[in-house]
Amino acid sequence: MSTTKTDIKSTTTTKPTIDVVKLCTTERNKLKGRNVSGRSWKVRPQKRASTLIKTKKNNLTSTWEERQQQRLARKEAAELQSVLREERRQAKITKKERRLENEKRRQENEFKLAQKQAQTLNFA
Repeated sequence: MSTTKTDIKSTTTTKPTIDVVKLCTTERNKLKGRNVSGRSWKVRPQKRASTLIKTKKNNLTSTWEERQQQRLARKEAAELQSVLREERRQAKITKKERRLENEKRRQENEFKLAQKQAQTLNFA
């Protein structure tokens, strides 16, 4: 007895009207113990502090020389940062002074030009 394609088609059922995935997830949620809001009331087991992986960040793992080198490197970085900050401050001050000098010179030139124009109008 060999089955043909028509036999297979006739034996297959149509798509169920109830969404199976939705039904499965709600069944799973009910078994898991979820509230209507979706928040689980069963608290998951937490790891104990003694079993957590501890980092080697404490000072006991590094030697005195390593700590002194790190301290020196931080100090040099801070000095370099302060030098750069001072250079930026000085550049800003010189730029401001130059701008003020240029404005003053421009005003003097405008005043001289106005005086010359007034003299030429008086003579004409």
